[in-house]
Amino acid sequence: MSVAQIFGGFWIAYCSFRFAGPRSRLYTFGNAPWLKWHGPRSRLLVAVRITMYFGILAGSIGSVMAQQPSQTVIVIPLVIQLQLGKQTSVPIRLDPPSVLGAGNFVQLRGLPSNAVVSNSFVIAPDAWAVPLHRLQGLTLTIPGETPGHWDVTVVLVDRANTMLAEAKIIVVAVPPLGTSGSQSNGSAPKPVQPAVTDAEQSTRLSAPPVSMSPVDRQRAFSLYSSGEEQIKNGNIYAARKFFQRAAELGLAQAALSLGGTFDAAELARLNVIGLKPDVDAARDWYEKARALGATEADQRLSRLAGK
Repeated sequence: MSVAQIFGGFWIAYCSFRFAGPRSRLYTFGNAPWLKWHGPRSRLLVAVRITMYFGILAGSIGSVMAQQPSQTVIVIPLVIQLQLGKQTSVPIRLDPPSVLGAGNFVQLRGLPSNAVVSNSFVIAPDAWAVPLHRLQGLTLTIPGETPGHWDVTVVLVDRANTMLAEAKIIVVAVPPLGTSGSQSNGSAPKPVQPAVTDAEQSTRLSAPPVSMSPVDRQRAFSLYSSGEEQIKNGNIYAARKFFQRAAELGLAQAALSLGGTFDAAELARLNVIGLKPDVDAARDWYEKARALGATEADQRLSRLAGK
């Protein structure tokens, strides 16, 4: 029994002795069999019974609260980049590790159907289940010759398939080094961040719409910064996903930068080689950026239209 239970029991006992008697305040409960007064020693009996019932109740509540599970977090990189046909490590860690019980699994959902996930078994055309004791050393291989990117959901489930935790990641597949579509046998320089004029910097770092909440604003800028970092590293596919998420939150410069990843002029300025432009996609995101308040979007739309 806890200190709180003991204290509560003594308090009820004190109240029982203080107010018990033929005309006591507890007399209104005299019809209850366990509270009837039958003599001078009945006060102690009532106090003991009340203390007992209170202890049982408090103990039951404590047991229920103690059984509440702590929140589990899946720790995994936000972006995993791999070369097509090459086995790549997928580090997954669970915190706290107490969920590593028998019968629990980690599921990977959203990968291409031809993906090869080690230490796992297929549960759907695009989903794999990995027993927790086999998470260490987990690898992923995506065969083929066409680069791509996938939004993958990592889910922790128990034996009854009840979800215990969830995480979102982006898997980016690029051609192997030395093949067409890669950086010219590895000798071409990495894309560098282009020089930004004062006017462009003002547009790209302008305040987001007022309708954005502080939480969304912070989240959008964090995603946007991650996208810029991926651009510096030459990971255009990953950068697009970050920019898109930030743009969907309402960040104008994210929509503008996303449009630039489809714009031939911007791709050339970023020194991107082997990525096919998409005029329609660039136009759609530039129009989105203009609607969100990016003034530079008009200039880029005019350039796309050949004006």
